[in-house]
This record gives sequence, structure tokens and C-alpha cells, in this order.
Amino acid sequence: MTKMKELIHDEALQIVVRQKILNDQVILRSWQWQETKSIMLVLVKQTQYIGLLSDDETTRLVRNYVNETNQYGGLVIGYLASAETGNWFEHQWLPELVRLTR
Repeated sequence: MTKMKELIHDEALQIVVRQKILNDQVILRSWQWQETKSIMLVLVKQTQYIGLLSDDETTRLVRNYVNETNQYGGLVIGYLASAETGNWFEHQWLPELVRLTR
């Protein structure tokens, strides 16, 4: 069973970081810094392992770009290679990703 786990909720920084894990791999991770703005959804075909400080270069580049544009209030990244493709549909994670982005 997987569920979203809130990793960081810092009022001073005004950011919330969450992730969903399956079999020791991150299925999705989200960052939200402004509730009133839309959230960008990015799907990447790579694996992400547990740990906030283990972000790869692609994740950092996407997160920095979205933050710098000042058009979005957050970001959700779905790591498609972290789970078998069938699991995305069987467990309905794709609809969940879309719901997270409003």
C-alpha cells in the first residue's frame, strides 16, 4: 500500500513537500509554495529513490525552472520508471497526479 507522506511543512519557508513511495522508490514528489496558483505536472521517465537530498539533476532543473518563472504555485513530478507501467493504471496514480495539479 502506498500513500502520500508529507516530508516538509515549513511555515517560515512557506513550502510543503510530499512524496509517494512504492518498493523503496519514489513514484511522485510534489512541492507547493503558493496555494492560489496552478501547479505544474511533469512526467519523467526515470527512477527516483527515497531521500529529499537525493534529487537528481533533472528534478533540480525542473523545480528551479518552475519556481523561477513565478507562474506556478507548485510542482508535481511523476517518476514513470519507478514503477511498472501497468501499476500506474492499476493503482490509478495518473488520475491522482492530475488531481494534485487541480
